[in-house]
Amino acid sequence: MPKWTDHGERFLELRGKGISYSRIAKEIPVSVTTLKKWGREWNDKIQEIGRIRLATFVEEQLMTLEKRLELRAEQISRMRDELSSRDLSQLDDATLLRIYLRYVDAASKEVAPLKVEVTNPLATYENVLMQCLELPPGTTVNDIPKLAAEMASHVGETSGN
Repeated sequence: MPKWTDHGERFLELRGKGISYSRIAKEIPVSVTTLKKWGREWNDKIQEIGRIRLATFVEEQLMTLEKRLELRAEQISRMRDELSSRDLSQLDDATLLRIYLRYVDAASKEVAPLKVEVTNPLATYENVLMQCLELPPGTTVNDIPKLAAEMASHVGETSGN
């Protein structure tokens, strides 16, 4: 029977990766029966190796996510700076409102979703929308086109002064 010192470390490495006994037996010259025995004897060590590999993988994924979020934040910051230097008064109200709603929607998708019990998703969406637009209480989604028209006429009145 092969000795542990001949192939043991390689066995732990492969088994810690979740490789099957039959695949390990193809790589190192040890019977599947012996590998299974080693697996029982060294189960704690194999589990530890697996946990370390998983923790390393999760950490790498989080760093990748963090880098993507940092890049996105930089891009948003540059766009915000550019937008703040532009004159948006040339946009009609409907276009400005559409851009605003898209921006709010995109921003909400960037934030990790909160776990909230929702009994009526449409009503909840409407409430959030009304709060984001800072519309008066009792306003419905159907009122938005009318309010946009009123805003447009108000903007026309103030820009005529």
